[in-house]
Amino acid sequence: MEINSGRPGGSGSLAHRNRRRCCDWPEGCLGSCLHVTSATRNYLNGLDQGTRQKSIFAPVGWPAEHAIKRPMYDDLITPHKPSDPKRVRACEGGVEQYLPEGAVIVAFAMHLLRTVPDLRHVAIHPDGEHGKRFDFLGWLKKHGFAMITLMGNTGYGGMYQSVIGEKTVLINPKSGLGDVVADIGRRSFVAECKGGVTNSTHAGQLSRLRKGLCETVGLLLSSPVAEGKRQFAVVPRTQLTENLARRMIVRAKAAGVEIALVDGRGNVFDLASAHPE
Repeated sequence: MEINSGRPGGSGSLAHRNRRRCCDWPEGCLGSCLHVTSATRNYLNGLDQGTRQKSIFAPVGWPAEHAIKRPMYDDLITPHKPSDPKRVRACEGGVEQYLPEGAVIVAFAMHLLRTVPDLRHVAIHPDGEHGKRFDFLGWLKKHGFAMITLMGNTGYGGMYQSVIGEKTVLINPKSGLGDVVADIGRRSFVAECKGGVTNSTHAGQLSRLRKGLCETVGLLLSSPVAEGKRQFAVVPRTQLTENLARRMIVRAKAAGVEIALVDGRGNVFDLASAHPE
């Protein structure tokens, strides 16, 4: 598949074609797929539903602003002003852009609900620390999910239903089950997630990102492989995680583990290829 090199207004880009609406995907493209050639656009529009279920990622070869656009979020990042002067100097504007693990979890859960055809339910299993650093109840309520059943004593555990009643999210605060789990027919999706600071060059923050990716891959490698089961290691998208994931992806995929990167807006990127599968 041909991908435009990304020159604004370049030949064949949608910017060059007056940025007109580019597709009619029911998943909700906003019509701003910049720098995608007409051949690419026709390919995407021509996918049947069975093929689309494989194309659940924005390809990592496209910058976020050039990826296929769907409604994204502006409330996943938690700004943090560190007290350590070295950390202040290491991040743009002196404020760390922290993507909590809970935010990565809900972003990937919503991504599955939005992109896997006929999927109506996902379960997420945060531990107590996740709940301290991310407001699951408030975030889901803001984005159209109301709690219909309370579970446990955390205040956020329970069953949530979308306002239109079509989709549900179960929050079961229990570790060891996979951060995000979804089943549909004979297929299943299991994700282990980690968070981190996305805009820092501080050695400590970079180390945490590196360890987070290695840990998620390791957790998935320790679980059994089953037919129809897809496993995802999901971490924040930074230059470091992208470079490390590229070095890991071949061996990880051979072991049944896929790597996905989430940016601060909730876009999910695939490392496996430079174009949709």
